Amino acid sequence: MPSWLARFFARLHREDQVTRRMFRPATFKQSCTVFINRSGEPAIVVAQHYNGPRGFLVEDESPIVLPEVDPPEALGTAVLAALRATSIRAARNYRNRKLTDWPAFRASGARSVRAFEQDFIRLHISGASSANIIYGIEGWPNKNARLRVTREVSTGSPAAMGEACIDVWRACRDRAV
Repeated sequence: MPSWLARFFARLHREDQVTRRMFRPATFKQSCTVFINRSGEPAIVVAQHYNGPRGFLVEDESPIVLPEVDPPEALGTAVLAALRATSIRAARNYRNRKLTDWPAFRASGARSVRAFEQDFIRLHISGASSANIIYGIEGWPNKNARLRVTREVSTGSPAAMGEACIDVWRACRDRAV
């Protein structure tokens, strides 16, 4: 085989490996939680991790705190970064943790967990499938609400993700669509 043909096939092989790595689907759904104060400031974005390969979701210890939800691009960028940070971690025992150890609560600066749950609207964002091409956003007006607001968004742009989160937050806050 001529050397130029061998180089050509070697280059094709390398490009194929890079393409496979880039488009390899994730083996799990990415997930994060966003807490937005009813007044719109602050917004707390928390990545979630799986506690072991078949474990439950736990919040990351270092949430991202945004001073306000505007502009939507900033919120969308933080949400997409938190979603990409989702991972499967080694299993840990969470039985001895207190409710006040909750990372989002600590980042909020609220006086109590009860005040935090009353003042903040919770949005849960997760991949619709393990490919994580489309994300579902769910929001609840309050802790024990029977009403649930949902929306789906593509991973296209941070602005679209931020606007979708703000739409769900406003629908939960105002209880109107």
